[in-house]
Amino acid sequence: MATGKFSATEWKQLLNAPQLIHHLLTESDRGTLFTRRSEAKALQTYLKSARSQSDLVRSIIAEQKDADDKIEASPEDAKRMLAQVGTLLETKADEVEGDAIRDFLMNAGEAIAEAAREQTLRGGKAVSAAERKTLDEIATALKATDADKRRRREAAVAAEAKKQAEEQEQKAKRDAEIQKKAAAAREQRQAEAQKKEEEARKEREAEARKKAQMARQQRPAATQKKADERETETEKYVQELKEKREAQFKKAEEEKARREAEAVKREVEAAKRELEEMKREAEAVSYTHLRAHETPEHLVCRLLLEKKKKTNKKNRRKNGLF
Repeated sequence: MATGKFSATEWKQLLNAPQLIHHLLTESDRGTLFTRRSEAKALQTYLKSARSQSDLVRSIIAEQKDADDKIEASPEDAKRMLAQVGTLLETKADEVEGDAIRDFLMNAGEAIAEAAREQTLRGGKAVSAAERKTLDEIATALKATDADKRRRREAAVAAEAKKQAEEQEQKAKRDAEIQKKAAAAREQRQAEAQKKEEEARKEREAEARKKAQMARQQRPAATQKKADERETETEKYVQELKEKREAQFKKAEEEKARREAEAVKREVEAAKRELEEMKREAEAVSYTHLRAHETPEHLVCRLLLEKKKKTNKKNRRKNGLF
């Protein structure tokens, strides 16, 4: 059975919840012995026929044999125990499971209250005023009112938005770290390549000097002088060419680094703007939500403001202000 989230005491509170509701409804409108028997039978019939997709609800139904047969408590104590059940559902069950159990318990209360009609001169009605009041008090204790459901939905939406914002922020940090590591690795590879190139150049120069020295030893003095002059000019030209290429390479690397830095900066700024937008959306209250809770006074104020805006706009057009 799906009871792992709850301790033995907490699970017993959930099992006793249908009996607590029966006890409260019976005490709210004490009818005849026939009425009380009908209500008790209605609860048992409901428990046998109830169906739910929730594992917790199915477990509560299956283990009703372990619930207390009779509740010995005042109405106030029974309401307090149901309030503990409502708090337990908010702290231990997720939103879907909690609402499934609340619906199951409220349907049980409706079945009990409708079990016997209170007779009047004009006929009977399924639920008396006292029972309806008790059902409302039960819904408040279980946090099963429409306001409670709306509050839980809004909290869930806000939590999801906050989670997405945090995930986006973490992703931005991970991307920045990856880019930083990639840049470091790229710089290391470039340094290693430059080091190898420098070592190869030195080896080539050393080999060239060695060959030149051997050639000088084999040439006459005049020829050697001319060869030395040509070698000096060649070395000077090679040095100038080398310096020119190094300057071009350095300039190209600096331009490349600048473009990469600008690209990283644009990506970080875009991520920050997206994160701020998501945070503002998570905290924003929709216009439709405000209209749904608008009082008559608020409605009058809003209509007067809208009329004033239209009049001002019309006057500005008339006066040619825009």
